[in-house]
Amino acid sequence: MGVIFYPIIYEVGFDDSNISHNIQTALKIDQKYQYTFGETTIKNEKNQQFDRVFFSYSHDYGKSFSEPQDISLSENTWTGETKMILMDDHVILVWREEISLQHTLAFATSDDHGKNLDKKYLWFGSRPDIVHHNEILYLTWVDLETRQVFYVTSDNRGVTFSEPTSVFETNKKFSPYATKPEPKFVIDENIVKIVWESQSKDYQFKIGQDSLESKRTPPPEPPFEKKEPQTKIEIMFGDKLSNQLIPVIFTEITTDAEVLDEITVWNFELIGHSGDDRYVAWNVLAKDKRIGYEITDGNTGLDVINYDKMPEAYALPADQHIYRMDCGMFQTVEGESAHPTSFPINNGTSSIFAKNSRIGIFPNDVGEYSFEFASIFQHSVKFSDEANDFVDVISLETKECHAKWQIDGDSNMESGNGYYTKMTFRFLEHEN
Repeated sequence: MGVIFYPIIYEVGFDDSNISHNIQTALKIDQKYQYTFGETTIKNEKNQQFDRVFFSYSHDYGKSFSEPQDISLSENTWTGETKMILMDDHVILVWREEISLQHTLAFATSDDHGKNLDKKYLWFGSRPDIVHHNEILYLTWVDLETRQVFYVTSDNRGVTFSEPTSVFETNKKFSPYATKPEPKFVIDENIVKIVWESQSKDYQFKIGQDSLESKRTPPPEPPFEKKEPQTKIEIMFGDKLSNQLIPVIFTEITTDAEVLDEITVWNFELIGHSGDDRYVAWNVLAKDKRIGYEITDGNTGLDVINYDKMPEAYALPADQHIYRMDCGMFQTVEGESAHPTSFPINNGTSSIFAKNSRIGIFPNDVGEYSFEFASIFQHSVKFSDEANDFVDVISLETKECHAKWQIDGDSNMESGNGYYTKMTFRFLEHEN
């Protein structure tokens, strides 16, 4: 049956409060020796949150697996972007770790069916891919600072590698959240190729022929000055459900988006509505009430995701981001978001709505609903048309703040404007 890929969830020996059981990538072989390799989110003894890589093996056709082990080479750092292949009985793993403020490739092999791993660091880089062909191991990656694409080869299964060869570089600026380039291997008619996309062009490099080809030319620059895209957030409270829960619907609205070929969804959340007070202050909505990622044209309502450019296996990281805000008068708040995630979109869309709804909030004992929200975008609060005439706003506080945050676990701090809202409201019908 060969190699198959699929999501997998497993326990890793930590208390449930300290770990998110979400392995983004896993690989199994339909034979006696089987393996899983992927990343998950844990908290250390200082309550710091990290993504880490875990590996386990089975020697009985998958009936049982070893206790998953964190095989990261570093401590208290972010790790991920896992890839795994087999070369006969050798298990070969590669992943990314963040060492000394740099994304660094880590590499491991096992010749005893996973019991022991020989691990080492390779080069600065991220988004690795590996493949083998004719007893040669190939490894490619991208440097996130320069966006150069590199590759190396090994004829001894990773004991040694050739010197890195750069096959692509650009002097254009990239967003820190840009998902491109992300090089991948393709074997076509006995030729090993590296393919990737960057700045609206598709590239392929044929190893052994040293030829770089561009399949598509980007559209010409418009004769007018481009406007910078602008984003704002609309927080909509839906109609009250039978259990008094009110759905919270977030819509990130980006205008002047014609210049974008991907959209970043920032996933800002209500402050404090993801903790231990579930079932009291908040709850996850029933499946039929949730809204997944709806990314649509703000003018037509049509889906704008470019599915031809979506990865075949797509998973959302489970980490949480904190945005610390100084709002004056010794007031400090912490905005919260899930992992900012980029989606490829169709070019030329002027207005993009990114909508999702996962949770709702409960009232207190006297029927009052309260929430706090902070983000790096201006935002507004709305109610459904049915509920709008019955809402009594008890208190409303809004402030402009100075915000600081980190990107992808990097220690370099970003800063900019922040916006904070605190509101308490009730429905007049509650008193009837």
